[in-house]
Amino acid sequence: MVFFLMPPLMVLLIIGTLAQKEMGLYAATQYFFAGPLAWLLMGVLAFSLTLKFLFASVWSWQKSGIILSHLGVLILLYGGALTALTTKEGYLIIPEGGQARTVLDYHERSLVLLKDNQIVAEWGHSQLKPNAKLQSETTPEITIRDFCMNCDIQAREDELDNAFGMAAKVHLVGKDLEKQDEANISGVTFQVAGIEYVLFEGFTKPLPIEGFEIIYGKKQRRLPFDIALKDFQKIRYPGTDMAKEYSSDVIVRDGDIEWPVKIEMNKPLRYKGYTFFQSNYIERPDAADSTILAVVENKGWLFPYISTLIMALGLLIQLFIRCGTGLRRAAAIVTLGLTFMGMSSPAQAEGFNYKEFSNLPVLHEGRIKPLDSFARIHLKRFSGKETIDGQPAIVWLSEVLFDPTRATLRPIFKITHPDLRTQLKLEDKDGRLFSVDRLTEFLSQTAPQVNTLYAQNRDELETGQQALLDLHDNALSFFQILRSFSIIMPLDVELPKELAERLDGKEQVSFLDLVPYEDWIVKHAKAAADENKMAWENYSDDEMRYVSIGFTQNVIRKQNQNNHLFRIMPDLNQGAAAHNWLSPWEMIGQGAGSPHNQKILSHWKMLITAYQTQDENAWHENIQNLWALYADNNYVDHGRLQAEGYYNAWPLGGALLFVYGAAFMLLVYAVISKLPSMPQMVRGALIVTLIGVLIHALLMGLRIYILDRPPVGTLYESILFVSFVSAFVAMLVEWKQKRGLVLISGLFTTIILLLIAPYFVADGDSLDVLVAVLNTSFWLTTHVLCITIGYGVCIFAAICAHIYLFRAAMGQAQSGKLFTTIFRLSVAALFFVAFGTVLGGIWADQSWGRFWGWDPKENGALLIVLWLVWALHARHAGIFSPLGYSAAIAYLNVIVTLSWFGVNLLSVGLHSYGFISGIAYGIAAVTIVETCLIFALIMRSKMIQKRA
Repeated sequence: MVFFLMPPLMVLLIIGTLAQKEMGLYAATQYFFAGPLAWLLMGVLAFSLTLKFLFASVWSWQKSGIILSHLGVLILLYGGALTALTTKEGYLIIPEGGQARTVLDYHERSLVLLKDNQIVAEWGHSQLKPNAKLQSETTPEITIRDFCMNCDIQAREDELDNAFGMAAKVHLVGKDLEKQDEANISGVTFQVAGIEYVLFEGFTKPLPIEGFEIIYGKKQRRLPFDIALKDFQKIRYPGTDMAKEYSSDVIVRDGDIEWPVKIEMNKPLRYKGYTFFQSNYIERPDAADSTILAVVENKGWLFPYISTLIMALGLLIQLFIRCGTGLRRAAAIVTLGLTFMGMSSPAQAEGFNYKEFSNLPVLHEGRIKPLDSFARIHLKRFSGKETIDGQPAIVWLSEVLFDPTRATLRPIFKITHPDLRTQLKLEDKDGRLFSVDRLTEFLSQTAPQVNTLYAQNRDELETGQQALLDLHDNALSFFQILRSFSIIMPLDVELPKELAERLDGKEQVSFLDLVPYEDWIVKHAKAAADENKMAWENYSDDEMRYVSIGFTQNVIRKQNQNNHLFRIMPDLNQGAAAHNWLSPWEMIGQGAGSPHNQKILSHWKMLITAYQTQDENAWHENIQNLWALYADNNYVDHGRLQAEGYYNAWPLGGALLFVYGAAFMLLVYAVISKLPSMPQMVRGALIVTLIGVLIHALLMGLRIYILDRPPVGTLYESILFVSFVSAFVAMLVEWKQKRGLVLISGLFTTIILLLIAPYFVADGDSLDVLVAVLNTSFWLTTHVLCITIGYGVCIFAAICAHIYLFRAAMGQAQSGKLFTTIFRLSVAALFFVAFGTVLGGIWADQSWGRFWGWDPKENGALLIVLWLVWALHARHAGIFSPLGYSAAIAYLNVIVTLSWFGVNLLSVGLHSYGFISGIAYGIAAVTIVETCLIFALIMRSKMIQKRA
């Protein structure tokens, strides 16, 4: 029965997931996943599994894993049905210092009639149909004139005489529904005693009607107790507005009971059948902040936790019973920590010693990172490369900071879009990189157009318009870096005699030097203007100098009033380095200067002089002094900065491809040539692969240390980890078999993944920080690692299955060991993907208050589970031959591609941190090529079998 139920379930899952892009999550979920067909299929599945479990199960130790797995699935299915039938979800908004007990529903709207602030009658939005009459025994008759789930408010051409309030001047017009149901603004038009009224969401003031009051909006439920908000806290990543974590200190007031509780991300409060989750917040600049708590009543919340434990135990038992000793060892070793391996120091840049300079700290994108990372990210963003004119990014950055004039002449802005090249009148011979000096006029001319484009939804812009915005954004970032030290750079001005005396005869002065004398300068410039009546020919030399200096100071200040990109100054007003850092201009603008920061800025100024005079000793000395100042009070973690420097300098990615590629070519040659020395060549390839695995482990170990979290927070990181799993597992399996085929499969998978990984990093590997809901090492480790290990094993199994199919299509004798390996790998894949998927549901329950929300990412993981369950049951029932089973496992490449990458193209769902674009053609190509290839191999194999 499972074999026949899985295909329609998978088809429904795929169609419903695709529909989420057009219909939105809520509408598609209600129609496809909570509709009659879904209930029918899930009901038949639960019923058949129940009969199987009770009457057809073989109760023995050898089958104990299967029995426990089926029991876990049954508990999950029945618990899911209970949850779907009884769960009530909503949210609570509480301002700081206030309390609340009214829960607003996310989706249900209602028209409520009140008397003396008590609800007399309530009608859900499904009852608000045109011409419907709403009335109870004690209430006036309400006639619905119109209702729209998403309304636009438009002015009437003529005012109505028989209307109350705004209804005389405006009316509601329905428009297309938003994809997110919460974004729809619904409204209703109705009549009472011949008077027309209009109500819509957001209009919170009740309207008086015949001795009653009436209001429309989100459906409300009252808690049997109060929740008071004592304090809301939001911790941002330094230098950004991105939340690292947020929490609410609340007081539960239930009669005489009153006690404080802290609600945090992934740490909800459960009380009297209600669960409160830290969902969101509202920041108001002129009022107290408010917290938004998700409130869930779910009688079945405990079922997923119980079923997860039972299923995990069952799958683990089955994995160890059915899989050989070698794979058992592999599964155990996968759970161990990563291994570090020492390497030599990175190479030095020519000229100055840039190694020490490259490791100086800067706050960027929410974390303290070395200047080298900052330089690489921006140069890659501007030019598409991490080197320019044969020089590393750090050399380019030093030029931008310390020699701005030359930097403006260096071509670094990559322009390839045809629309931009046409506007710039560029030809092919002009190349692809251009200097900011070349682009200045074009940027000025297109600035008004860009201001208009910024106000629009970027996703709806043409690609040429997006390219224009990117160019302006990059130019703005470049100018901010370029002018970072304009505050201390020498000015090309002549000083009036009296001002020069006040400055102790300094030959060169900076903007910062003149700040204490700005009032003096303005006073003299204004006096000169008053005396000479703006007649420039009457100005003396000193008077002209005052005017020139005043103008220069004003221009520099305006140019840099929002210059915040190069944050190298610890904000001592906030204490430790965990708090905000400032750019030099921000430090002056916010009055955050201090003796300590004055020293830092002074040494940066001397560093500029050392660069411009090519004084290597002064260069080295000032870098050392800066390091001493940054190390004071532990403003930076020197170890992590140095580790990131090594990560940037060592070509680990290239080394991995070289080592894995060498092992792969050696294996292919050994298998094809069939030399007597083949066992020794396979053993040699294993040793080379081990070297690659150790380098791979070092790469991920550095990322773990630098970011202080598991290395699977982004799509790019997940690819790195999956490729590691593939190589690692293949090496362990091959260590026992020593036939070459399994290791070829694993290395091929690893190399392909490493080749495509760079395409999933937009601006270089910037080692991103995580959004608040992901910022939990426990769930990121358990759920995401399990899922990504499952992806790796799935792809590895699929490549092994491809080899099996190729051998069958060529008429070669099949190896029973290869098929056994494929089967065991598929069992292992099911364990990791299923366990990881359910763990993800528990994480969602801890974070958002629901175990399963039919999010595209969740649906993708479920699709892999269903496909593996379908294939395994078909093999167990004898429906699939070894050839058919291998074909099903080979097609896992398509299933994993759709689930891992394809769902990102939908751009909907709660997992917004993983979205990518521009891969649709690649996914389509993989799907078409794999489908045709596997079909052709099966047909060819069957033809050979018939001839035999």
